[in-house]
Amino acid sequence: MNGRQVDESPEDVRAIDRRLAHLQRHQSAIVKLSTHPAVVRGDFHEAARRITEIVAEALEVERVSIWLLDDGQGILRCEDLYLRTPRRHSAGLVLKAVDCPAYFKAMHSGRVVDADDARNDPRTQGFTERYLIPNGITAMLDAAVRVSGELAGVVCHEQVRQPRHWSAEEISFAGEVADQVAQTIQNSQRQRSQEALRDSLKRVKNLLEQTVNVLASTVEMRDPYTAGHQRRVAILAEAIAREMDLSEDLIEGLRMSSLIHDIGKIYVPAEILSKPGTLTLTEQRLIQTHPQVGHDVLKRVDFPWPVARIVLQHHERWDGSGFPSGLSGEEILLEARILGVADVVEAMSSHRPYRAARGIPEALKIVSENSGILFDPEVVKACLTLFYRRNFQFK
Repeated sequence: MNGRQVDESPEDVRAIDRRLAHLQRHQSAIVKLSTHPAVVRGDFHEAARRITEIVAEALEVERVSIWLLDDGQGILRCEDLYLRTPRRHSAGLVLKAVDCPAYFKAMHSGRVVDADDARNDPRTQGFTERYLIPNGITAMLDAAVRVSGELAGVVCHEQVRQPRHWSAEEISFAGEVADQVAQTIQNSQRQRSQEALRDSLKRVKNLLEQTVNVLASTVEMRDPYTAGHQRRVAILAEAIAREMDLSEDLIEGLRMSSLIHDIGKIYVPAEILSKPGTLTLTEQRLIQTHPQVGHDVLKRVDFPWPVARIVLQHHERWDGSGFPSGLSGEEILLEARILGVADVVEAMSSHRPYRAARGIPEALKIVSENSGILFDPEVVKACLTLFYRRNFQFK
């Protein structure tokens, strides 16, 4: 014979089948854990409950618990303890390092504590009187949870009443479960960091909004005839930007800039701003300094958008005939080109001490006639669409 036949007893076959069934159950549990929504989104409380339930069934143990380490206080705190009978969750138990130093040392230095006889194992016998005997625990399989290489917690699997020898497959499975808990911790930390960042950004945005509103009211207190002008310009400018399908970040920067685009007028004497007659050449030149003055004031504020430059350029014109720098075409920031159109439409449609309101139709006629001359044709197109097709109205 070139080979030899190995006879397997029925008991051997049953043992192999049981082993394969256990491996399949373990593999299925890991898949469930790694894809569970609570694990993925970092909802640690919910994830801990699902992990302990799934693992208790897969490993066929009575008790599974997840503990997190507070290294500063030298304690492990139970975040979730699941009992298969009667399917109950609890939390809050505390394990102190001073009470069981051998166990803490083992978890800090190793991957798994596999105590087949927990009451006599030197690593776990410190729990015997206060924990093991009262709960009927005979064997423990505890796996270290490590985050960034440091011990962050422990996953405990506890056999009740009957003795148990932990197989190599079960020990490996416990390590994989600990890895899933570590991933959940990292996802939770990431989620909290993102939430903290969102809260921080929201606070900064609110602070900027308050600052902008204070600056806007400062201008309007000195020039009552244009009270509400900046706000209405901001509304129209934002609507134009949305019609052009621009990004939310650009729109927010444009809105903020529009609300304070005339801040430079705080340096123009109030009697000139509200003068009912024709301005002298000197007075006109003084008013034309307000974009530069506004820029010089706002450049000191650390906005997340180019607010100072937008304010500086909002009187520049497509053909280069504007002020203060004579920029033309796309040399002018897109936000400033939008703001320029919105500013003209609102100003012409509103009353001023030196002239009566000319109305929306007249204002739109003028910007339309100057499309591609004074104003960006794409901006004008979006503006006209708002009024003629979207029925835009100033609020």
